[in-house]
Amino acid sequence: MLLAQPSDCSNAAVNFSQCLADVQLYANETQDTSSLRFNNGSLVPVQSIFNATAMTIGACYSQCGTGQESFDWQTFSQDFGAWLLPFLALISQLPFGAKYQPDNLMSAVLTVGSPALAGYSLFLTLLNTRWINKRFSRIDYPTRRVRKTVVRVLSSLQQVPLRIRPGEAAVFESLVILPANDKWWTMFDDSLNYTHTWSIASATSIIWVVVAYLLTVADSLSNVADSINSTGQGTGSVWLWLLPIVVGWLVLSPKCAYSRITHAYDRANEYIAVVAQAKRNPTRPNPGLIVEPEDEDLSSPDEARTPPVFNYSRALSWSRSVYIASLFYDAAWSRAKDNQTVDGSDWNRGNSADVPDEHRRGNRGQIIDYCQPKSNINIDKIRWAPGVFKHMIVASLVTLALQWGTTGAAVLTVWFTPTTELGCRSLAYLIYGALSTVAWFLLVSSSVLAHYARRSFTTTTLVVPPARTGGSSQEHSQTSFRRAFPTNGSADASDGPAYASDGPPDALHPANDSHIGNAQERLQVEMTNFQHRNAFADVERYLTPSSSRQDVSVNFGEGDSLELRPLVSQVHDASSGASDSVAGTSHDPANVQKQPAMAISHCLRWAGQTLASINAVFVITISVFQYANVFDRCYCNSSVFSRGSQAFDVIVFLSADVAQVQGAWIGGFVLAFGCSGIFVGLLYLLGDSLPA
Repeated sequence: MLLAQPSDCSNAAVNFSQCLADVQLYANETQDTSSLRFNNGSLVPVQSIFNATAMTIGACYSQCGTGQESFDWQTFSQDFGAWLLPFLALISQLPFGAKYQPDNLMSAVLTVGSPALAGYSLFLTLLNTRWINKRFSRIDYPTRRVRKTVVRVLSSLQQVPLRIRPGEAAVFESLVILPANDKWWTMFDDSLNYTHTWSIASATSIIWVVVAYLLTVADSLSNVADSINSTGQGTGSVWLWLLPIVVGWLVLSPKCAYSRITHAYDRANEYIAVVAQAKRNPTRPNPGLIVEPEDEDLSSPDEARTPPVFNYSRALSWSRSVYIASLFYDAAWSRAKDNQTVDGSDWNRGNSADVPDEHRRGNRGQIIDYCQPKSNINIDKIRWAPGVFKHMIVASLVTLALQWGTTGAAVLTVWFTPTTELGCRSLAYLIYGALSTVAWFLLVSSSVLAHYARRSFTTTTLVVPPARTGGSSQEHSQTSFRRAFPTNGSADASDGPAYASDGPPDALHPANDSHIGNAQERLQVEMTNFQHRNAFADVERYLTPSSSRQDVSVNFGEGDSLELRPLVSQVHDASSGASDSVAGTSHDPANVQKQPAMAISHCLRWAGQTLASINAVFVITISVFQYANVFDRCYCNSSVFSRGSQAFDVIVFLSADVAQVQGAWIGGFVLAFGCSGIFVGLLYLLGDSLPA
């Protein structure tokens, strides 16, 4: 039953205590108590009209209107400064370092908009770092000191789109084998030896957040009845995930400053040694290990963004690259343990456990052969590194526990605050957690699809100008293609490289030029069989020992050098009759079939980033609304979402209500702080096996 004289201040500031008094007076006049309730929702008898502590939502609308309680600047400023401002300031302690400032901004937005994504990237980085340390722990080639240096370098490159490219050019193989390149690894490691770790500023920010949070919680628990609907207890819990994220990145100290990484890479490349007469192309300073691949070699733009929140997009490609590198080091270490030298000379280790430098020298063919992985390698692992999905699942479970531990604590805090159950505040926190989780799922799914749709493993090859071969460019293209796909039983699959007896060991035998005459025939045979070949067959052929391989047959003069370029899945275009010889567009039917997956990946990435951006604005907005009494209105205070037409608004809080609220707030605090503490504890527990 509506009141006789409904209020006309539907959008004006509301005094709920006065509204309840008016409803009680009207009920006393009419002896109708249908608009009054006790705090548990029970009806009020006529003799207890003035003991009523709540009113129905209909009476609230009719007497109070739809407006909010008056804005209180003092309450707003205190709550904003105590609950939200410390966390906003803590965002500055996140690792950034992108090449472009908009990427740094997007990094902060993604972190705030999707704590699940931030925690996932953090914990996955930790697991990957442990994995590479364990992967190389049994490999001491060439020395234990160099092995530790290699692990530190590769681990530090999780914030860049790392590409490992072994191949005929033997650039990466030279990094593995040649003793002169020990300095390359050491120089790279020394240049990367900067830390985004604990400082006075970061420690002060974290201490400020912790102390402010604890003091504010203690103060709110001692004054529960004061501003119970505008307190920031819930918002403090929903933001608490930021504390373990910042601490975690300080513990891991990711190398994410783009300028410093590229400077370290360029500086190290000044000392790189490449076997044979292969000259480094200035535009591609080290095609064997690349930290800045071409745009077309990126699965998504996020791969090139160095802030570590984007590690979700690089984890699969980084794991694959590191796994490939470990295969080459493991192969070299296995041969060294069998007392095999690179050039086939007698082994003379002496009393040292290190591999002597004189046993690590040879020509290109010998170096390629020495570190070739075993022929029984499971080629599926070339695209998906072993254990990578296990790491993704573990990281997902841990970060979802953090996300929903803090979000659940915020929901718990307001759920048991009268009027209990689901209202505007608790629903807002649930929406924030749900959008964060959905954004994380979309972005991680996009990274998996993008990695799946990427073209196959890329190698480096020798590119010989037509003038040096004495043939046409078409002949050179055919010869390069034949080298990309050696045919069993052909001269390309002979028992080893043939070198001129009177020339330098790395000079290629002129007699091999006789093979070029049959290049067209072999090319046609290869094209006939290509359609039935597995997409990974090219990788398998490359990974076979080089005893079944030969260098391209060329003639060059004394002092000449060969340019090194990447060989990207060279595949013949059957419709045009031409082959893409060098870094060309792949027409692999398998790649064509994967194009829809790449398109879906882009859509998921855009959707995930958009959702996270909206969610970042949303969580700040609901925090401000909480302090500004925007939620303190009839609709939000009555828990309409769960109670429906039976909703009511509690105005007077009894001692039992205060005790219930205190218990809920303490429970929310324990849940949020406990989940955050467990997350940090896991970081330190698992961090004991990280590279030194």
